[in-house]
Amino acid sequence: MGKLNCSVGDLAITVRCEVPENLGKIVRVIGSKGVIKWSEFGEPMHVWIVEGMTGEKSLVYEVKKKLDRRKSGPCPDQFLRRITPPDELPGLDKRKSDPLLDILNTLANHRIDIAFATTEDCERLEELETQAPKESK
Repeated sequence: MGKLNCSVGDLAITVRCEVPENLGKIVRVIGSKGVIKWSEFGEPMHVWIVEGMTGEKSLVYEVKKKLDRRKSGPCPDQFLRRITPPDELPGLDKRKSDPLLDILNTLANHRIDIAFATTEDCERLEELETQAPKESK
């Protein structure tokens, strides 16, 4: 087995899952189950215990053919990618007690800026289209 994607204490995003509702979830790695067999995968793999960071019971697991919402549960290392904020991200305050909230707030602010810029560009294009002379057929 190669190098692990995560370690205890890391923030991560789920990039693969067996239950579609878990894809793209932000989690914190809180423990390790070690190397175990996971589902239909042939080879044993390292499995972490993760805690959902985007809601009280944000992780979904299939238990006895029913979906069950949980705050934490197992997740293979292969399904996770560590979240490492870039040092130069504007607005990032590394002194705050919860880096996840800081990262999410900073990213949300940048998405809002992008959305406004895109809306302004679309409105400007519409304005130009209405002012352009119509071609005669």
